[in-house]
Amino acid sequence: MIRLLAPITQAVDLTAVMEKVDTAQATANNARQMVLTRDPRLSAVETQQASLEQLAATLGAAIPASETTHAGFNTRIKALEDAVTALTGRAVTAQSKRATTTQLLALGASIDLTVTWDRAFPDTNYVVIPLLDASTGIANVQGPAYKNHTAAGATVTIKANVAVAAGVAVNVVGLRLG
Repeated sequence: MIRLLAPITQAVDLTAVMEKVDTAQATANNARQMVLTRDPRLSAVETQQASLEQLAATLGAAIPASETTHAGFNTRIKALEDAVTALTGRAVTAQSKRATTTQLLALGASIDLTVTWDRAFPDTNYVVIPLLDASTGIANVQGPAYKNHTAAGATVTIKANVAVAAGVAVNVVGLRLG
């Protein structure tokens, strides 16, 4: 039953109104059916939305970590730039000498080998690198190990792993920066 609150002063085409009501009802029924049967297009959109939300969360978590890593890289780059700046205009001086011994070394015995540079370094601010000569069996000795150095030369120590008759040789390198 329909109650009218005010008198109708215009003519109403009830057929047109009923057609509009039927169209609205059909649209509502169609929408209801889509919700009830879950249109595959809606599922695909929901899946994509979930994937995008997960990707956004992953990226959101990765950004702070990447910023920390980037800051670390910048610190390292700055340190390298400072080191290069400090090295600019500085010369590298290198000398190498070979030290040998013909002394018989008993098992566990050690011997110091001293080299004298052809040109003395200006001071002791250089690095000594002792290297076992290839002619000496590596299994025969321990070392060579750095012992000490002066501006004029350096001393290294070798220790016998077995009884070594002779022919122990060490190459000693001195490197100075500046």
